[in-house]
Amino acid sequence: MGPAAGRDGFAAATGTWLARLGLLRNVVRQEMVARQLAVHCPPPPADVLDVGCGQGTQALRLAAQGHRTTGVEPDPRLLAEFAASACGRGLADRVELLDGSLDGLADVIGDRRFDVVLCHGVLMYLADAQPALEALAARLRPGGLLSLLVRNADALALRPALRWDWAGAQAMFDAGDSDRGYVNEIGVRARADRVDELSSWLRRHRVRTEAWYGVRCFTDGVAVDIRTPDDPAELAALLDAEERAGRTDPYRRLGALTHLLGRARRRPDDEPGFTAVPYDSPVVATLTARVQGEYVVRYGGPDATPTEPREFSAPEGVFVVLDLDGEPVGCGGFRRHDERSAELKRMYVVPERRGQGLARALLGELERRARAAGYERLVLESGTAQPEALALYRSSGYAAIPGFGFYRDSPVNRCLGKAL
Repeated sequence: MGPAAGRDGFAAATGTWLARLGLLRNVVRQEMVARQLAVHCPPPPADVLDVGCGQGTQALRLAAQGHRTTGVEPDPRLLAEFAASACGRGLADRVELLDGSLDGLADVIGDRRFDVVLCHGVLMYLADAQPALEALAARLRPGGLLSLLVRNADALALRPALRWDWAGAQAMFDAGDSDRGYVNEIGVRARADRVDELSSWLRRHRVRTEAWYGVRCFTDGVAVDIRTPDDPAELAALLDAEERAGRTDPYRRLGALTHLLGRARRRPDDEPGFTAVPYDSPVVATLTARVQGEYVVRYGGPDATPTEPREFSAPEGVFVVLDLDGEPVGCGGFRRHDERSAELKRMYVVPERRGQGLARALLGELERRARAAGYERLVLESGTAQPEALALYRSSGYAAIPGFGFYRDSPVNRCLGKAL
């Protein structure tokens, strides 16, 4: 038998899979994927394709939010479970269910494309992920979101080690260095992937990695029959800790599963451009005026933090304008905070261009430039009236730090930092 048994192998374990849906390991998995997906998903109504949708946990959540969902699944028992759940929750009018598989997508959906494509827990049963990635990328509309959930090849040895199975841990070290094959918790032969390889393959199909997360970083070692805590507060605390670990280095690298979010290019020439410009240039004045206008709406007044154009000049600072299709659509910069740290300021993407991964690309560009300038850390101020900004930073590895700056004593102030 090769490194993966294929979807037929999974079909033989369908009953075991369904019997464990409400147990701790699966609850953590599904909740983490849903929270991470929510950071990147477009607002409803969007067209969603879930390939290998199983019993429909994620597709039904998205349908409940107002999205139009299409599920493709070869297992008739799982399709029946999905259909029954959709009817029971009053979501049948937002759900389309199709009998089919990843290798035969064209047979069931023709040439249709989607705003969001999910493929969770499927690649691990395929001997080669690359043809599957090509098929999935082809189903994305320009700017569409691809969500992949795979077994993490860099953490294969952790589960047996957490269970004190030292021979099993050694075997998984060996598997990680060879075919990455393993037998999973439902007794099926499967295969693991690495996020850097997936990202490289996706770039060939015009999909760039927007973010990736670890899933089940702390709870993967628990037995398969462990139930969720009876105390709702304890379960909530557990899930919050898992969520934070999943977005924070080095913990996310220990997740049993990797959740990768990729964004399809809008056109062949649609890669964003970044240009360093003087802070007192007209284009920056226009963009920062829009930033301040948004602060007025959200906080009742503009940001009064003192800034000087020279602070955003080399070698200690920079200010960058993000261009798309020759149009300035965002900006951001950093200035010296202390000897080792720089402070991010005026991160902004115009509202009409949001939801396309541009803010994350801009943040990555500023991090790259800060490293090149010799800084070891980035810090920033944000606030509770900017939940989408906080989600972006936290999912990019930023964590809470002691308050600083002009608004350090404000109850809505949130200060975050990240080691570079």
